[in-house]
Amino acid sequence: MKKYPSLTIGFTLIELLVTIAIASVIMGIAIPSFSTAIQNNRMTSQLNEFIRSLYLTRSEAVKRGVQVTMCKSNNGATCVVDAGATDWSQGWIVFTDLNTNAIFDNAPEVLIKIQSAAYPQITIQSTHAAFRNSVSYSPDGSIPSTAGTIEICDNRRGELVGKNIVLSTAGRARVDSGILCPW
Repeated sequence: MKKYPSLTIGFTLIELLVTIAIASVIMGIAIPSFSTAIQNNRMTSQLNEFIRSLYLTRSEAVKRGVQVTMCKSNNGATCVVDAGATDWSQGWIVFTDLNTNAIFDNAPEVLIKIQSAAYPQITIQSTHAAFRNSVSYSPDGSIPSTAGTIEICDNRRGELVGKNIVLSTAGRARVDSGILCPW
């Protein structure tokens, strides 16, 4: 039988300190990038949810043959109507708007979708007077009012991270990126 010399297994203090220093540098580089990725993901998620609601509103108007409206709502049951406020971040509802007043009047109008508030650091603002409180689609899928935009930004002010949802009178939504977030 052969005898092997005893092996010492472990780390020296210097090896441990060098490993910790390298890990710290890597973490210092990775964490800010990861934070930006999270912010971008939240913004994209909120943008997609808003556009999905617009597409639902349009398709339901065509399918049902009546005007369907998406309006701001902070409780999921009524529309928030405020001529000065432009903030959609509180949430919104989609409903059939049989009397075309852009306000959910309960029966016989049907509530189609309830969307809760956006992420706290995300703002959704209408930059056009026609979309301050609601967006309505006619049975042919068009918007009865004029075209306009809705802007989505987060708390990175002064950076070109915002996105505009541009609505045409034909009812189509287009996204423009690289918008300066003012608020």
